[in-house]
Amino acid sequence: MNRLRLGINVSIRVLFALVGGYAVANLGAVAFAALLPLSQVDAALVSVQVSFALYACVVVWVFTARNLWWAIVGPLGVAVFCSPVIILLLAERLG
Repeated sequence: MNRLRLGINVSIRVLFALVGGYAVANLGAVAFAALLPLSQVDAALVSVQVSFALYACVVVWVFTARNLWWAIVGPLGVAVFCSPVIILLLAERLG
């Protein structure tokens, strides 16, 4: 039974590292591009480069967290922080 629990734990971490890391990296890239005081092209290039580092940080976080709860809550906190920033900045630009 313990082996099954370990396998499920690792499987969930792998899935969350892939899907959650992708989501957090993209949300972070959009928020970072909107916050940078550069031209749109330069801001997009810089934010894409930063998103690769953010993705790697999420993967490291997911696999170094002591339990599964913190492995999921940490990146979700970043995503929850980035989402309102994106919404507010896009509403400001459109309105």
